[in-house]
Amino acid sequence: MSAASVSPPAVGAVVIPLIGEGNLQGCLDDLRRLNIDYVIVGNKGSHALSAEQHAHWIESDAPVPLRRQLGVASITTDWILIIEDSARLCGNWRAILESLDGFSRVDAIAGPIRLARTLNGRDIALACLEYGEFALPANGHAINRLRLPGLCIAYRRTALTSLPTSQGIQEPIAQASILANHRGLLDHPDAEVEYSAVPPGAATWANRYAHGTIFAASVHQQRSLGRRLLSVFGAPLIATVLAARAIRAWRRCGHGRRTALPWIVVFACAWACGEAVGSMRPASARLASWR
Repeated sequence: MSAASVSPPAVGAVVIPLIGEGNLQGCLDDLRRLNIDYVIVGNKGSHALSAEQHAHWIESDAPVPLRRQLGVASITTDWILIIEDSARLCGNWRAILESLDGFSRVDAIAGPIRLARTLNGRDIALACLEYGEFALPANGHAINRLRLPGLCIAYRRTALTSLPTSQGIQEPIAQASILANHRGLLDHPDAEVEYSAVPPGAATWANRYAHGTIFAASVHQQRSLGRRLLSVFGAPLIATVLAARAIRAWRRCGHGRRTALPWIVVFACAWACGEAVGSMRPASARLASWR
């Protein structure tokens, strides 16, 4: 069979509704525009759904990583886009995934994240902490990274099938597995995404603390006691680094929202405290709070 006759890879999507209604519909409209089939995995009781959304819905009240896993299991495409409804697709993801001939060793793709101008200062603070380093592409070309943002990522199906099922699909675990297998994480400048809205309850001290514990529990579970103790006693340094990185991002893409600055410090401290606690706890200890 000639290279010209090879069919392009099939692309599907798993949508995780965190906000619902208009945000969910906008996300689905983007997928339909790109002709990408999708499933939605979430709790129907918390959303007002159209008939079309009902038809694509998989009912689940599990934590987000387990919902991702459930959605992936229901899709058979070569590439699987995992997206939250707080994101809007700006780039032509289908075209990007169908033209990866030169990136055969790439198992995950994401792109730059644009922060919506409608976000308030508190939301900008959260966005800069979570996605600030991805706010602008490093250059005009696709580059390999050591990690990609969880807001919207396309994974090659084969990269997800070997992950441990008990923890679902978490970015640190999935991406560490890809790198360990000498495969690539690609930051593509045309795979742009807009962070359009913040899920309810996300921009709070409690939420940032909880996610810090989840992150630490997942990445530190195989590390020695000494390495984990470093996270405990290094919490002030972690908070400082996170805040400094987020403030740099704010200068580039914070839309001048000065009210974001104190919240950046608050959320960085909350995450660092959570990471210190989570590094000493089992990986499943706080997974239930990720919804």
